[in-house]
Amino acid sequence: MVEVNKMKFALKIGGSLLFKDDNSVNIVFLEDLIKVLRKIKKLKHDIIIIIGGGKIARNFIEIARNFNASEENCDQVGIYASRLNAMLIASIDPEIFHQEIPVDVDTAIIYLTDNKGKFIVMGGVIPGQSTNAVAAEAAEQLKADAILNATDVDYVYSADPKVDPNAKPLKKISYGEFSKLIDKDAKAGKYKLFDYRAFKIIERSKIKTYMFSGKDPENIFKIINGEKIGTIISS
Repeated sequence: MVEVNKMKFALKIGGSLLFKDDNSVNIVFLEDLIKVLRKIKKLKHDIIIIIGGGKIARNFIEIARNFNASEENCDQVGIYASRLNAMLIASIDPEIFHQEIPVDVDTAIIYLTDNKGKFIVMGGVIPGQSTNAVAAEAAEQLKADAILNATDVDYVYSADPKVDPNAKPLKKISYGEFSKLIDKDAKAGKYKLFDYRAFKIIERSKIKTYMFSGKDPENIFKIINGEKIGTIISS
């Protein structure tokens, strides 16, 4: 194993990775993710893991919206779904995960300080803010070396690759270039790439951000060990 210096990361796991097309939990992904995180734990890095809401959150948000729930309440539905996902992951291995799910970033930092060696797992925090923004805020407060954003696509693309067959993968882009690809007015459950609040945080604090496919969780370990995978967003 390559030796690395102790570092700090905010690791965002897209909720879409947790579920199959039929909305059942992707057990194989979870098993692979836990194996990788156990391996990463041996490196003794400080890591806060932020879990997205995924399909379950979107389904519940859509139901709430169909009943004319406010956007704030729709956001709350998504927040609790992401926290449930976080609790699922944390419960799998108490040896590597702190068992309380923080409800804000300040508490996550306290837990990380008080539980040296264990990863902190959390979900959403406040309405109007995606879990990407939570990851950005956590990285900023932690003074993290980077955000590792594991998604269901392998790169940031010039357009949505699920819609545009001519979309081109972007291996390295600046904050300014990235801002042009972001939907600044996304509603609850619609943060397709990265919400504007998250972007402004990584831009102002110059937080290097990796966007990559998390379908193979081994990519997380590879990036931590210096391999160039996916898209790097930086100055």
